[in-house]
Amino acid sequence: MEGATQDRVDAAHLSWWHGFWKQAAPMKITSPDGTGEYFEALRAQQLYTTAATQRGDLPTGQAGAANMLYPWQDTPVSPSTWFHFNLRQQVNANYGAGTAGFNAPYLNLYTSHLTQMKAWTESHWPGADGVCVPELLRFDGTPDGCVSGVAPTWTNKILTGGLEVAHDLWRQYRFTGDASVLDQGYPLMSEVAKFYLSLLKEGGDGLLHLEHANSFETQWDATDPMPDLVGMKVMFPVIAGLADARGDGGLAGRLRAAVKKLPELPTTTRDGKKVYAWSATNEPAKNTQNTDMEPLSPWGLVGQDSTIMQDTFAERVFPLTREWDESPVWAADLGRAADMKRLLVQGTADLQKFPNGFSGHGRNDDPASIHNMYSSWNAVVANALQDALVQAGDGTVRIATALPDDWTVDGTVVIAGGHRVSTQVSRGTPTLVGIQAGSADTLTIANPWPGTPVRFVEDGRSGGRLVVAPTRDAVISARVEAGKSYVLERVDRPHGSFHFQQVEGRQSSAVKHLGTQTLGVPRTTPQIQSGNVSVVAPEKLHPLVAAREGVSAYVDRSDQITSLPPALAGSTLVRGANGDASRNAPADYLTLDLAKPAPVYVAFDGRGEGTWWPSWLQEQGFTRTGMTVGKREFLRRTEIVDGGRLRVSGGGATLSRDGADWGDQVIEVKVRQIQVGASVMFRAPDRSNGYVWNIGGPLGSAGGLGQLRMSTVVNGRSTLIGSVIPIEPAAGNEYTLRIEAIGDHLRTFIDGKLVDDRTDGTFARGRVGFNLGGSDVGEYDSVKVSSPQGAVLFDDDFSGDLSKWEIPADRQDVPLVVFEKRMAAGRVVLGPNSGISGRGDSSYLTFVGEPGK
Repeated sequence: MEGATQDRVDAAHLSWWHGFWKQAAPMKITSPDGTGEYFEALRAQQLYTTAATQRGDLPTGQAGAANMLYPWQDTPVSPSTWFHFNLRQQVNANYGAGTAGFNAPYLNLYTSHLTQMKAWTESHWPGADGVCVPELLRFDGTPDGCVSGVAPTWTNKILTGGLEVAHDLWRQYRFTGDASVLDQGYPLMSEVAKFYLSLLKEGGDGLLHLEHANSFETQWDATDPMPDLVGMKVMFPVIAGLADARGDGGLAGRLRAAVKKLPELPTTTRDGKKVYAWSATNEPAKNTQNTDMEPLSPWGLVGQDSTIMQDTFAERVFPLTREWDESPVWAADLGRAADMKRLLVQGTADLQKFPNGFSGHGRNDDPASIHNMYSSWNAVVANALQDALVQAGDGTVRIATALPDDWTVDGTVVIAGGHRVSTQVSRGTPTLVGIQAGSADTLTIANPWPGTPVRFVEDGRSGGRLVVAPTRDAVISARVEAGKSYVLERVDRPHGSFHFQQVEGRQSSAVKHLGTQTLGVPRTTPQIQSGNVSVVAPEKLHPLVAAREGVSAYVDRSDQITSLPPALAGSTLVRGANGDASRNAPADYLTLDLAKPAPVYVAFDGRGEGTWWPSWLQEQGFTRTGMTVGKREFLRRTEIVDGGRLRVSGGGATLSRDGADWGDQVIEVKVRQIQVGASVMFRAPDRSNGYVWNIGGPLGSAGGLGQLRMSTVVNGRSTLIGSVIPIEPAAGNEYTLRIEAIGDHLRTFIDGKLVDDRTDGTFARGRVGFNLGGSDVGEYDSVKVSSPQGAVLFDDDFSGDLSKWEIPADRQDVPLVVFEKRMAAGRVVLGPNSGISGRGDSSYLTFVGEPGK
């Protein structure tokens, strides 16, 4: 074995990993509530994931998933293509972590396929010069997209990948000093620039505009999408400089002329504040990427001193719902420590799905049913922590601008120039700052101790060379030389006044906790071997467990058993498979072998009584026992969260207890669109009838997420009667919806603005509530119903319980009804989960009692 020694066959392996951890920028965080330690561990895992998986010629993961580390086989996300957007989180984290060398597979993915992409552009985008770098790149190097003259789709008209790859080639050079990166990358960078130059059109204002392009997946067919516009403003001058150095003065001149004619970054108004916009046009949102934040990160065109950028963050439309959301990074870059910590906690609580630290794609993902582990969120965590400690995205080195006051942090962050900046921060204040220069450079550094005299010293030892004399300036400029070390110190607390203490790590010996999330497994549901029971088929139900409270009820869903009758406690449990819940075949669905006679119990979802319960229960002689099994469903359909906000997930209606006789009424609801849509149901005689006004629509539809859809539901059947497209995006996707239902006259206001005025007499009276589709998630701050004269009929701000609401018995946590039959030794064949194909709320559970009883 290569690298093996006489004593250790793993010597080379250990040597490689020791070298990696020596290279990676360290970070240690301590905090009174354990949050710092938790996020430190997630960052360390991200570094490990990078080193373990990104050593080949091309990226190993697609769509932000850590495919190589899956415990499953053949379940990759998007197996035929790479998503560019879902590579950026890991790439960005590598810069500050000192692991930029692991960006090579990502860069090579695009530079090595330049020929294929250019040929595709010539054949699929007539009239364009250069190369279109697609959002989706196939494994053979051809784009899945970059086709002109066709209707926009999720990814077809996302053009920004070329500018981002060019930017990363430039940043890779800036962080590593490796000039060969530019030699490898310039052909691609120049072709990307030519592509954009060929698309820009001069408008009536004399400026150059980019038309019919997507603002990521958020807006389709937009003008001057923010990601592209800010990318051109940053990269055209850079590529022009590289073109000059390579004798291509013509291209350099065209780029410099073009950048002068690019429009200003588009802005809009939210809550009376001027903020950046997704683009220069108002197409409704199709997805939840906050593209208005792009000027901050990754482009660094504006920073935390920008009022517009600060307000854009505060008023951004989409809440954090996906593992790729970079909101904590933006908070760190803007110096918003409380927001950064809050978003890290919220995102980890909602998105981490596995005790090994990996996440799912969305907050409603059930770890028992998904077969993908995403690393994107851990990369976001790493990037946020690094930027909170040290950042230089806008050219000024800033120290500890976004660390919570109760965190103590010892760490190093690498910045452009290859400089390793180290500091120790306690209670929000650095002790001193050390810099190991990676290149000859002039650094601009914000004084970490505003108003306090500081100096910049080479070597940092007593008598070291003074580079910057004592000054109270808010910003200092210091010249550094490659390979030398420097200290920025307070004059009254010089480096020599501190005692050295090694920063060391310790092997974890306990499970880390963040709310209900864990790193490590606090307890397991061990499989058991039964001397009496074995599962013959299906194979997925082979693992047996002992029945007890807290055990998982299903092999493919994380619902837990919460209560068991004494007769079932400790029995052998064959868990169900909810993927089979609505199947009425095969007749021999579950086959068991019993070594001895024993009672066999099956527990069926109570919602199936009289409808889909299968006939084999009666045919085989099972009898109803009167016992039930309690369970808690993983996906909460209706619950109060965050101390006073109702979260409702899709899959049915929930109505107020009062209001059956409400006729003329005025409904006011503060609603937050979390995922896809959020609705209000009114004048509802029952759960199957009433009006439903829904903010948001099907993904990819004409109005997408930015619409109001108005429907009648009659006997459970929904009919669209109108829509408003688009509705004005609101900060945090939070709207005040007011509906005036007076006779057959229905008027609808959003945030005080009349958006619809119609007549409809389908329903004259009824209750208020919510009716969400299967993928919808909405949150509600308050619901108020008044008479037209102003008398309050109903009011709930969700600061208490849900006693004002009629939570249907079939909404969630439905008990399982237990049936029993005494079985002889030998083969036992039980039927399918349902008696009606396509019907069935959950699969049945099987309990085998003690032999002879």
